[in-house]
Amino acid sequence: MAAVNREHKDRLFTFLFGEKGNKEWTLSLYNAVNNTQYTDPDSIEFTAMEDAVYMGMKNDISFILCHMMNVYEQQSTYNPNMPEDFEIREFLIGHKAEVKDMCITEYNEAGTLQMIREESREEGDLIRAKKTASNMLKDGDSIDKIARILELPADIIRSWSEEAGMLI
Repeated sequence: MAAVNREHKDRLFTFLFGEKGNKEWTLSLYNAVNNTQYTDPDSIEFTAMEDAVYMGMKNDISFILCHMMNVYEQQSTYNPNMPEDFEIREFLIGHKAEVKDMCITEYNEAGTLQMIREESREEGDLIRAKKTASNMLKDGDSIDKIARILELPADIIRSWSEEAGMLI
């Protein structure tokens, strides 16, 4: 048995089995997993799953076949239950450039977490600024003064004021 590559790429899985142009492969996957013999790839209707994106990569495919919803997710470990004769070699060779591009792109966990922290910090800063602006408006401070202190455009303070029903 060949060595298992644990550096999997979910995007390759969704490219192979989740694209409308690859319905034959999706049907082949379905038949292999379910021990069926369906032959009409046009009977597959792909469905979009909301919130099925993890860290910027879609890692699930879903489709309807024979009035049944099917959801598949790529595994990162070897599964002895998967038929060994499920051959996609020719397809991969035919789409070499796309496959290579998908496999080269690496997920940067540290960079992603840093981006999430920065976005959260900015969102928190904006919430605090909005609360401060609201309090200053209640105290009778002008929009221009609030904008200057918070270092924000006066239009933003004005829109917050209108949003809160504090027309000045």
